[in-house]
Amino acid sequence: MSVDFNRIKKSRRPSTDIDEKIEYLNKELKKNDLHEIMTTSGMYYADRKNPAIPPVMADVPDSTGVLGSGFTPPIGGDGTDTPSNYPAAYDTAWMYNSNDVDGESNRPIVKTIDQSVIDAYNTAFPDDSRFPSGGAGVVFGDRGFGTGVGYASGGHYIGVLSPGLFGNGSTKMVPPGSPFAAPWFGMGGLYFPATPELAAVIMAMTGLYQSLGGYNPQGARPIQLWAPWSRFHDGQWEDQGTQKYISNTGNRYVLRTFYMYATANDYVKEPAVPVTTTVLYRNDLGDPGFLPINLDNLSPQGFEWLKIAAEYKKKKRKYTGGNDQFWDDFTNSIPGGPKNFPGKDPDDPFKFSQGHQTSSYEPEGNLLSEAIKLGHFEPEVLNVNINDLRKGIAPEFPKNPPPEMIDGYAANSRLAPKKLDPVPYIKITKKDLAQNHKLTDKEIALFMNDIKMVNDYIKKNPADLIYAQQRYPKHDPRLAQLNWQMDQMMNASKEYVDKQFPENQKLFNQIKKKIKNTIAQTDPKNFKGVKLPKFDKTHLEDFKRKKEVYSRFMKKPINIRLRYIK
Repeated sequence: MSVDFNRIKKSRRPSTDIDEKIEYLNKELKKNDLHEIMTTSGMYYADRKNPAIPPVMADVPDSTGVLGSGFTPPIGGDGTDTPSNYPAAYDTAWMYNSNDVDGESNRPIVKTIDQSVIDAYNTAFPDDSRFPSGGAGVVFGDRGFGTGVGYASGGHYIGVLSPGLFGNGSTKMVPPGSPFAAPWFGMGGLYFPATPELAAVIMAMTGLYQSLGGYNPQGARPIQLWAPWSRFHDGQWEDQGTQKYISNTGNRYVLRTFYMYATANDYVKEPAVPVTTTVLYRNDLGDPGFLPINLDNLSPQGFEWLKIAAEYKKKKRKYTGGNDQFWDDFTNSIPGGPKNFPGKDPDDPFKFSQGHQTSSYEPEGNLLSEAIKLGHFEPEVLNVNINDLRKGIAPEFPKNPPPEMIDGYAANSRLAPKKLDPVPYIKITKKDLAQNHKLTDKEIALFMNDIKMVNDYIKKNPADLIYAQQRYPKHDPRLAQLNWQMDQMMNASKEYVDKQFPENQKLFNQIKKKIKNTIAQTDPKNFKGVKLPKFDKTHLEDFKRKKEVYSRFMKKPINIRLRYIK
């Protein structure tokens, strides 16, 4: 019979064998009054990845009507287009919304470059007034031999992208994402001197300018702005007419026509939401019980562990047989349990520092001493009295005495256990429970009894408090729950084995007795008065003669009949 293994590998049908076995085991556990159900639900959870949500954008309300088709920029200052009113006559305050828009006023109404790159440049170069903050709009116009691109600030043109050398429309643009290298920046590049902050401004304006359509005077709105005067490109200052002025710093400006994109500016109304995870279901990794209040430096699992420990000590539950050794075995069965924690055995400091127990052994019989020699191979030169040799050797003692040790740790070590105050470790009153929680008087009384019992146990067993804090850390709830679940499963399995497969004490005692008798019988010390048999020496010729006699009388001849088949 042939088996199609490829078909088996491609099968996706879920196997029900393991589920049936787990269900059967759970029934057996319930039958034997063991409530620890075997399941993987407490170890896993299902979730769903939520995609990132982009930010919600909204247009800045057009409070001045600048986006309307028939909008005409108003005359600022005193309302007159006269040299005495320059440059206030062409102020661009109408490009901003003075009202409060989502917690911020004076938002630009028209599309504007990201102000964060401008602020970053000014922060890096506080003495540079190249890019004044607070500007608005994306404007372009004739500058030099090409087209310059920038923004408006206080009625002035602020150039960002330098004009090219090929007439209208030619601009030195650097697309976003371009490398900070030639031919964009640096010696011989489009923009010099090169800085990362300057590169960010250039790329931001290039990307915005290209997204709005680039050089397109027909799709933009004419706007009058003050531009820096250039003798080479603008001619003599005396030939500029009356639409010019000199600033307080001596800079000369002339009025020129630019083009502005009348595109609505937007802002982030609702910020973006990154990728999130929604937990569909998550089973608790064991419920340590209801803890109605937050405890300092102690997790709910640690409190419950101390509570169980105190109950075992106090009540000595039925299956312990009133034997405290059961509880010691139970607590020490957990890896890293209280037996390995500082404070359990002050007579053995090695156990504290290394985390394991030491053993002692007293040898029996004669021992080798320093006076032992090598027999025939012992040279005479080595026959030295060890005591005479020790007299000339002075031991080295440390200058400073050894530090004080606390449970195997130096007193100044951060790992040294701290002494507990005689006052109760858990400081919770009835007032605290009644003030912040909806608990009945009976529940408060029961919980206060638990607190008193745990405090008494901590006072007598301080090492168990250290163990509970480290085994079930409060700062890591997930780890505390995992350790709690694992400990409960280990205890349930031990209980199941002890109940289903009890120890035959009678047979165990018989085996111990037999082993004890065997050890005693085989001990050479007990061989007293035993007479060993004496063997006579036998000559080799006599031995051979006796062997021949023995063989002659003990061996019988065998008759072999040959049968021939005809």
